[in-house]
Amino acid sequence: MNITQTAGRLADLQRRVTARLLDILPHTFVQQTYNRLRFTQALEGYKDAMAIGAAQELGIFTLLASGGRTAAQIAEGIGAPEHNTDVLLRSLESIGLLRRSGKKYENTYIAAQLDEPDAWNSWRAQVDIMLGSWNAWRELAEAVRAGDGHEEIRVYNEDNPLTGEYARMSISMLARPSKELVRRLDLAPVRRMIAGTVGTSFVRAVLDEKPDVEVTISCLPQLIRVLPEALERYGLPRPENVIENSGDAEADSWGESEEFDLVFLARKFAYCGLDHAEAYLTKTREVISEEGMLVVWEPLRENYSIIPGMVERIALTDMMMGEGHPLYDKGTIQYHMRRAGFEVDVHDVSDGLFTFFVGH
Repeated sequence: MNITQTAGRLADLQRRVTARLLDILPHTFVQQTYNRLRFTQALEGYKDAMAIGAAQELGIFTLLASGGRTAAQIAEGIGAPEHNTDVLLRSLESIGLLRRSGKKYENTYIAAQLDEPDAWNSWRAQVDIMLGSWNAWRELAEAVRAGDGHEEIRVYNEDNPLTGEYARMSISMLARPSKELVRRLDLAPVRRMIAGTVGTSFVRAVLDEKPDVEVTISCLPQLIRVLPEALERYGLPRPENVIENSGDAEADSWGESEEFDLVFLARKFAYCGLDHAEAYLTKTREVISEEGMLVVWEPLRENYSIIPGMVERIALTDMMMGEGHPLYDKGTIQYHMRRAGFEVDVHDVSDGLFTFFVGH
C-alpha cells in the first residue's frame, strides 16, 4: 500500500467515524449544528482561495523566502496595517501555507513553491488558473445548462485565456511521474511516437532513455501555440512533424504514415466523456504497431480521495472545461481500454498520486 492509499484510508475512516457518531448521537440539534457548520465552511471556501491570491499579490511568500518574520515586520514589508496583515497571516496559517514559530511566520513547502519565479511551476500555475477563472465561476449555473463547459474557458475554445496556464500546470505536474513510469517500460521496440503538447515532459522522459525516437506532436491549435515554450523548457528540438488537430480522432490525420510504436494520450476521458475517449482508443488501435504500446494518463478517484471533497471539485472543474462527468476510477479506464482491444497494465507512481495505464 502506497502513501496516498494509506492516507486515503485514514481520511475515509475519519469520515465513517464522524458519520457513525452523528447517527448514534441522541440529539437532532447536534446533527443540525454539524451540518450548519459544514455548510458555512463550504460557502465561505472561496475566501481561502482569495487569501492565497492576495498573499501572492502582496509578496508575502517572497518576503518570507529569506526567513521567518513577525506580523509587524511583514506588515512593514508589504505596506499594510499590522492588524490587517496579522488576520491574513493567520488565515494562511490555518490552510497550511504558513507556520508560526513563536511570533514569527515562515513559509511551508507549498508557499515556498509559490515564491518561485519560474512560470513552469504547477503550484504557481494553479493559483494563476484560480485567479484567471474567477469571473467564469460566477457563471457556473450557465455552464451547467450549456452542457459543454463555460464558453470562455472550455478546453476546445481556441481563445481560452488560460490555455498557457493549463498547459504549464499539466506538463510540469507530469514531469516527475513520467520519469518514474518510463524507467519501467521496455522502449526497445519504440522508434516512432506521438503525443500532444501536454505530453511534452513525457516525451522528454522517453528521449532521455532513448534519444533516437522520432517524435510527432498532434494537438489543438491553442496548445500548439504553447508548444515552443514547452519545448524550450524541456530542452527539446521542434519535432519535424507537428500537426494541428480538431479533437475529432476519427477525422483528424495523425501524420502521413499513421504508424507509431508509442502513443501518449492525456485526459481524453475527462473533458468530453466516454464516447470521445473510445474514439481515441479506436484510432490508437488502428495506428499502433504490432509491438507498440499506448500510455494513458487520467486523474482518478483513487488519486484524490485523500482530501474530502477533492474528487467532486476536480469533476466540477472538468465540467467547466467540457462535459460534466464524475471522476473515473481505475476499473472504468481499464474496461474501456480492454474493450478497444488492449491488454492493460496499471502503474501507480509518485506515491499513488498519478496513475498511468499501459496498453499493448
